[in-house]
Amino acid sequence: MQAHLVRIIQNSGGWIGFERFMHEALYAPGLGYYAASLPKLGLSGKDGSDFVTAPELSPFFGAALARQVAQILQATQSDTVYEFGAGTGKLAEQILSSLQNDHPGLLQRYVIVDISSHLRSVQQTRLAQFGGLVQWAAELPLAINGVLLGNEVLDAMPVKLLQRKGGIWQERGVSLQT
Repeated sequence: MQAHLVRIIQNSGGWIGFERFMHEALYAPGLGYYAASLPKLGLSGKDGSDFVTAPELSPFFGAALARQVAQILQATQSDTVYEFGAGTGKLAEQILSSLQNDHPGLLQRYVIVDISSHLRSVQQTRLAQFGGLVQWAAELPLAINGVLLGNEVLDAMPVKLLQRKGGIWQERGVSLQT
């Protein structure tokens, strides 16, 4: 990863914005934190994981959320759920199962937006039982008619880092100079 980042910074004139740095650190193919095949989500450090989210601990979170999703789908007369950054797909599995059991036919499409090819393959294996109901996208569509979910994903979204100096906004970044 270090050599990859050094090469990108050098090829960009010695400086890259923090957003690009964060994107590479998290999503560079085969190297980034979410793109590499090392375990991330789990129950403890003993299984090699770094953190855990509510859906990994219990199906109750997904079932409770599915009730809210059903209410929103009915109120908006929509039939699609978009989940941004679905991790292992466990939350999607819980929501899909709950909706199919409690509200059959209500959901017509579950779209997972995830840029990690490794996590996408984990999700596809876990969610294969739902067939064509589940679809994948590399980015959010321009218009959304449905429910948008994002569970513990904001911290994994590359962002611009700004600093106000002398009354002027400046973008912060990473360089090879100290």
